[in-house]
Amino acid sequence: MEIKFRGKRIDNGEWIEGYYGKLLDPNGNGEQEKHFIMQQTINFNPKTSVYFTDYEVEAETVGQFTSLDDMNYNDLYFGDIVQIYYGKRHDLTKTIKNINDLFYLKLCIEEHGANFIIIGDEHRNPELLEDTHD
Repeated sequence: MEIKFRGKRIDNGEWIEGYYGKLLDPNGNGEQEKHFIMQQTINFNPKTSVYFTDYEVEAETVGQFTSLDDMNYNDLYFGDIVQIYYGKRHDLTKTIKNINDLFYLKLCIEEHGANFIIIGDEHRNPELLEDTHD
């Protein structure tokens, strides 16, 4: 299972994927914690070197990869909104907020032959939350 996260950068609003890190009181003077997504770069010239670039992200936007892909091969993260299908019929729209939601989705897939597509996420598409059955 690949362990990765995504989050919305504070500096420019872009969404990025990578490793997650958190600094508690980064300067030791009672500041709030800071959240980061770190991206790995590998350089092969002239010898192999690996380095990381970290980007501060909005804490509430951080979501972990669930190890599932939808029927279009898009990675599913916590916070994503999915439509669950039984055959060709759309049956349910659900936000994957926690492990219980993920367990429910896996149960639908493994026990009932369902499939799903990601239609958005709770941060970029809050209007879709009204239609979910949580």
